[in-house]
Amino acid sequence: LGDKDPARYYDRTKLPARVRNDRGIFRLNIRKDGYLYLPRNAGPIVGYEIIDGYEVLKLDRYIKFYMNALPALKFDLLNVKYRLDVDLARKSMEIVENKNRLPRAFLVREARSVGFDEALREIKSGDFDYRSVALVESLGVARKTYSDSGTVEVLEKWDQGDVFEVSVPDSAFLVISEVWYPEWKVLLDGEETRFYPVDLTLMGVEIPPGRHRVELRFYPGSFYMGLKLTLLTLVLSVLLLLVSLRRERRRGS
Repeated sequence: LGDKDPARYYDRTKLPARVRNDRGIFRLNIRKDGYLYLPRNAGPIVGYEIIDGYEVLKLDRYIKFYMNALPALKFDLLNVKYRLDVDLARKSMEIVENKNRLPRAFLVREARSVGFDEALREIKSGDFDYRSVALVESLGVARKTYSDSGTVEVLEKWDQGDVFEVSVPDSAFLVISEVWYPEWKVLLDGEETRFYPVDLTLMGVEIPPGRHRVELRFYPGSFYMGLKLTLLTLVLSVLLLLVSLRRERRRGS
């Protein structure tokens, strides 16, 4: 930032009042045709989930989805409620509402088994009904149908996961608009359950009939393994220090 004032540089009041006053769960798009409504990587600072920006760790699935998906498909599946609209002739821009967005988690009627490359081709073309069909990797069968009647409610939302209440009369498939990564954990009524890569970058889980609590938690195994090794090393170091001190005392006596 140099000599810039961070409070002014990352000024959330630049966003329209309707966005600032919206207490719902949604994402923002702030970049189009080289125009930026807010500075890069402003999301965590201004308190919004923004689909554009740069990260130290770029997940390949998300980058391929972001760069190749048609705008409508991308914004709808990523739960983008407000997007940037640019008038190139007037060189002006404004934030407009995306009324066709899908919620943070939703039910579909069909799951179609695809590989990564096929999912990428489908995402590029947009020639599938992404509102009712999920492109699922490693499904095990070519195609499965489900009931899409039921309700999905977001109970909790935080940086390390989400909690949903899902109520369905028959077997269902829930698509969660979070970026798939193997170190997520999905709990169905407290028990870990399998989840799938969906639509190249999202997540999906099968739901049995009834009312269920679905918890999405981020559990980076490598981090916790490193933490355990660090603690073990610390304990061993303390023990070795105590043994060394005891030996010194014995010699002194």
